[in-house]
Amino acid sequence: MSATKVPIQLIRKLKEQIVSVASPGVNIHKELADLLKSSQESVYRKFRGETAFNISELYTISKHYGINLGFLLNTTDEKKVNFKPLFNLGSGIQDYLEDILTTLNILSKYDQFRLTMTCADAPLFRIFGYPNLTKFKVFYWNNILNSQQDDNEMLDMQKTIPMSSVCRLHDLFLNLNIVEVWSKNTLTGMLNQIEYYYDCGLIKDADMELLSMDMKKLIDDLFDPTDKRNSNLYLHELSFNNNTFFVETKQKSVLSLGVNGINSIMSEDKDILSEHRMWFRKVMAKSYRVSGQSKKISYALHREFDDQLNRSFVPRLTTRYLAV
Repeated sequence: MSATKVPIQLIRKLKEQIVSVASPGVNIHKELADLLKSSQESVYRKFRGETAFNISELYTISKHYGINLGFLLNTTDEKKVNFKPLFNLGSGIQDYLEDILTTLNILSKYDQFRLTMTCADAPLFRIFGYPNLTKFKVFYWNNILNSQQDDNEMLDMQKTIPMSSVCRLHDLFLNLNIVEVWSKNTLTGMLNQIEYYYDCGLIKDADMELLSMDMKKLIDDLFDPTDKRNSNLYLHELSFNNNTFFVETKQKSVLSLGVNGINSIMSEDKDILSEHRMWFRKVMAKSYRVSGQSKKISYALHREFDDQLNRSFVPRLTTRYLAV
């Protein structure tokens, strides 16, 4: 059987995949030598790229370890990402939230779990602590994602929404090691969304009042030193283009990059992770912990968020609500 010459970088990937599925503590060179009816020295030479695996050997390795060797046929530096379409899914946002829950529950069981997020928009973990904002977000997501939904449908605060995933996500948020990095524009996106639907006549004044109170409560809670959610809340001087979540554990890391404001692209690719790890370090170096600031700086930032709320809501409310 003819030998198949494989670039050394792909041989390294092959070895990494074998190690990842082999039994702990196993000498893979000896195991492969037995499997291929060869010598350990021959296996060493093949992993160093001095000699080549033949087709039969690659097939045997693939079958024994359950490894898909398709990457050996492609010498380009392609990156693997995962993406789940959301538009027009009959299950709506519920499955999306359940997927997030499942992923976080699995990752949180690994050692030294840490989730760092840059927040172009208020993260859903925060929003889910406020029932009226939660109902608006579900309304907004359904309006955007479901082409069958009537564009003239009003926000109905009396409408029941599936709260199981919402509550579990919020509870999980309270018990995980999470670092939030906000900018001064993090609330702008949601304020603009609320403004749009109100100006289209799809939010009643009474419901606008409820949303304004929840927004005010969210802002006040950000600066409450007794709120455990704020222990790792940071502020970055520049704005972010999307919500990016970076999970690091002792065993594995995962990046979730926000797209279209709702969905995300996920990757465990080492190069992508390495690039974003360096980017997150730069972000953190230019950020400061909100709870660690002087009263003067904290108060000024608090007022800035209040002013954003007032600029958005005050001109639109019949019974005007003024943040104080």
